[in-house]
Amino acid sequence: METPQISIVVPVYNVEKYLERCIDSILAQTFTDFELLLINDGSKDSSGLICDKYTEKDSRIRVFHKENEGVSRARNLGISNARGRWLCFIDSDDWVDKEYLHCFGDVFNYPDDIIVIQGMERIDGIQGRTLWRVKYPNKCLGKADLGNGIAHFRLLHSGFPVLKLFNLCIIKKYRILFDTKISYHEDHLYVFNYLKYVTRIYLSEGVAYKYMYNGGCFSLSSKTHPYLESEYAYQYISAQLNELLGYFNVVNEVYIRQISHFVYQIRIEGLFFCYLQECRKKRMEYLQKLKDDTEGIQKKYNPESLGGKFLKWVLKTFPVFFLDRLLLLYVSVKK
Repeated sequence: METPQISIVVPVYNVEKYLERCIDSILAQTFTDFELLLINDGSKDSSGLICDKYTEKDSRIRVFHKENEGVSRARNLGISNARGRWLCFIDSDDWVDKEYLHCFGDVFNYPDDIIVIQGMERIDGIQGRTLWRVKYPNKCLGKADLGNGIAHFRLLHSGFPVLKLFNLCIIKKYRILFDTKISYHEDHLYVFNYLKYVTRIYLSEGVAYKYMYNGGCFSLSSKTHPYLESEYAYQYISAQLNELLGYFNVVNEVYIRQISHFVYQIRIEGLFFCYLQECRKKRMEYLQKLKDDTEGIQKKYNPESLGGKFLKWVLKTFPVFFLDRLLLLYVSVKK
């Protein structure tokens, strides 16, 4: 088989209801120089059989069956077996318009050290209506305008590995893989790791990716995350974002404040995971960490919701032993 221009990696787990729609939308692409890697992550329904059925229909499809280890290991298996020059990811319960790959632009003439990003629609999986839509202009952000462009289009918030085109040579040269130690914000960590090797960002006006919101539907990544994962994600993402803000020379103070809030939001979310899972000793330890960082939280965490504002106030106002009781009550009400 000749080397394809684009490798498409689709992790698959218990999505028999949606999988054919996803695969059919990929095979309908107007840009045809691609391979499709279906990574069956130990599905217990008929998803694996559906994958095998499609290999008989199209020679561009390769299927890998593995034991269930989560979406990060599934994607990493796809990366290690990809043969294209470019790489993109599609989630198996989502679908794409027929122009999706074409919207990434002239893949035959792009330099290696880039990323291409297009827009998306988030679709209500029950009612089928569009919940929200992201669209960019056709634009190349080069060295002179990367910092302003990243701030203007809020690109560092976009941690989705889908709707992006990555260069596979960069990925393999620098061994950019998904972190299998965590299942919380691992997407952001992957994209941030890749961005460290980018000198240009291409934006596409395409909105061809349809991201389906299923509410409580179970998937590869839908689970309650250990609170230590959120603390790990907070520490790592904070360091990565500080590095990227400097690397891209982002000086927009409003955007930097938004990034700071995003980072602290991760840490606050970890508090709720802790209260859903852990004993009093570990809850108190985590609370003390937050109390020790009171100045940072008060300065950089700026929630808009009443619940977030209340939490910010009580973290500043009350001692740890009282906070523990108060948060137990708060979490029991929120369940």
